[in-house]
Amino acid sequence: MFLRSASRAPRERGATSVLVIVLLVPVLFGAAALSIDVGQLLIERRQVQNGADAAVMSAAATCSKSPTACPTTTTAALTALAGSNANDGTTTVQSICGSAAAKLLQAGLTLCAAPAGAVTDCPAVPTAIAALPYIELRTVTRNPNGTSAISSKLASAVSGSAKSTTVKACARAVWGPTTPSSAIIFPVLMSYCDWKNQTGYTGVAGSAIYPSSPNYAVGPFGYAAASVNPWPGFEQKIYTKNNPTTCPTWNGHSAPGGFYSIASGTCTANSVVDGWVQGTTGNSAPCNMLAPDLSSLRGKVIYVPVFDCKYSGPTTITASTDCNSGTGNNTYYHVAGYAAFYLSGWYFSSSSAASAWNSTMPCTGSERCMSGWFLKDLVPAGQITPTVPGGVPNFGLTTVQQAG
Repeated sequence: MFLRSASRAPRERGATSVLVIVLLVPVLFGAAALSIDVGQLLIERRQVQNGADAAVMSAAATCSKSPTACPTTTTAALTALAGSNANDGTTTVQSICGSAAAKLLQAGLTLCAAPAGAVTDCPAVPTAIAALPYIELRTVTRNPNGTSAISSKLASAVSGSAKSTTVKACARAVWGPTTPSSAIIFPVLMSYCDWKNQTGYTGVAGSAIYPSSPNYAVGPFGYAAASVNPWPGFEQKIYTKNNPTTCPTWNGHSAPGGFYSIASGTCTANSVVDGWVQGTTGNSAPCNMLAPDLSSLRGKVIYVPVFDCKYSGPTTITASTDCNSGTGNNTYYHVAGYAAFYLSGWYFSSSSAASAWNSTMPCTGSERCMSGWFLKDLVPAGQITPTVPGGVPNFGLTTVQQAG
């Protein structure tokens, strides 16, 4: 009995091993199928998300430049951009919606609903951008045959029934006023009044109207008659000497017009919003620039601080503040934001240049002035600047940021 039992033991152990292997095969195969199918979905998810990110940034850039051109539905360009991020070259842009602020600029936008917390939703809207214009864009997988479901082939083989998943993604982009780096700020303060008078700003967001930006492919000054980018039909002249203009601001004060040099001693100025900078009269060229220095800026876009209050020193602006009271070289100016200005010409005591627009001096005699026009400009890789309290407008210098 002992010998027979001993001879049977190895055979029984071998049979048990085979049985365990047979039982484990479906489990291992199922785990492998799950890993492969989930990996496939994660790869697809990344491609669809990348497409949404690229498309929403492009759409927001368009909205920031021209609210009337802001896309309200899927466009071929957005679909192509989203698809360029997919391995198979195709992704469906499912929908576009906007915030309440964006809808004020483009009434055709659908108002975005609050995120429901689903994986495919955009995250909750950050408090910092809740009042700013933003858009959300949703993408979904698109197969070569036009369907949107990703087939889970291995999972289907294991279960014996067809399995598929639709992969979706959401992206959000916001645009708003920005502060340029100090290295590119021209050391001249320009008045809110001059910006308002040129753009026709009425106090309503999006009411400011700007001419087209220069396109240096058409000529050295960015504009050319009978071209795709003709010269604007007007030129703004901004005076410093003999400038008596004033205008009401958005916060109930009266601010002066004109421009003034920043007393920085250099040809750049530090970025500051809702702060004060000291200025000087604009009789001479800014920061004692020589003619060759200024000449390089003729026909170029410069970034300038926009002021809304002139006072004898830094102060907290209240209802009783006289924002048109500072005089002389000890005057301080309250910076409300930044604007882009196309510098066509100037006339200072130390330097002058005829307008690139009409080849004549913008002013003569004892006058001191700069000529050109305010523009809407998109600053790449900028940071949205919190606005000054009291309803300060966006002066046209804008940046776009991803926000979920």
